[in-house]
Amino acid sequence: MSLQLGHDEEFNDGLKRLVVLQCQVAIDAIDRAGNDEERHAAVHDIRKALKKVRACLRLVRDHIDDYRDLNAYFRDLARPVSDIRDATANLETLDKLRARYAGTLRDDAFSSIRDGLVAHRAVLAERDFRGDDKLGFIRRELSAKLAEIPGWPWHVADFEDLRPGIERVYRRGCRGLMRSRNGGSLHDFHQWRKRVKYLRYQIDVLNRLWPEYMTTLEDEYHRLSDDIGELHDLDVLAQSVEALGIECPGADHSRLFRTLLAERQRQLAESALLQGSRCYLASPREFSDALEGYWRTWEQAVQSTS
Repeated sequence: MSLQLGHDEEFNDGLKRLVVLQCQVAIDAIDRAGNDEERHAAVHDIRKALKKVRACLRLVRDHIDDYRDLNAYFRDLARPVSDIRDATANLETLDKLRARYAGTLRDDAFSSIRDGLVAHRAVLAERDFRGDDKLGFIRRELSAKLAEIPGWPWHVADFEDLRPGIERVYRRGCRGLMRSRNGGSLHDFHQWRKRVKYLRYQIDVLNRLWPEYMTTLEDEYHRLSDDIGELHDLDVLAQSVEALGIECPGADHSRLFRTLLAERQRQLAESALLQGSRCYLASPREFSDALEGYWRTWEQAVQSTS
């Protein structure tokens, strides 16, 4: 779902509307979930929606007195379902890996790994969906929070009020690229991805400044985020298989799994670094200066039609 302000919508009211909308997206996903497969999909929707909320908060963090508490609230609200989300992501990642190398693999390749992951996810579903009712807890928390959001006392009057938040997120993305390029650890890439996603969502919020260009720009950061995300998902898959003690039938199959996984990670890391070099070519100041130029042009267009 788009995270965009209306063309002539007042900024403060509009941003709060987007926060409310994402909270409602999470609530609706829970309400629609009538079986476990739908609950797994709801978990994904919840985590995605709450990340968008946090991206909105980061955009105006210098105007929120209790930003740290508010950010921690939405961050921690998603944590109870992080394990079961990883369990679903493991299955999706394994299927994607098998599809990529389908021409060189048997149809039942790594089926024992998949069976083990399915069994593990079923145990988590029993615990999280029925034992602890974690989705019900999240729904109750978000429903209570909805009433507070319209009254949040922030006030953004001009682009200069947004510049610090934009430059902060962009600068951290630059640092993430540098660390990933120099160190190359999977942890570095994962931390970098968080900054990329926040910036991507903020670009989407500001889409109205120049829709054609901002849509293209957001697509570039989306692709970068997806590459780094798959890199992280493969790492989580490898760790889960080892932690759960899931074994392939025979040393050759086990070796093949590790080899293909490592090769795909190498490809994704190279792609992410190349794409990242393009996405973070400008300095933080240059990036925000460009957005301010688009902001001024948008202001003039709104004024001319009002």
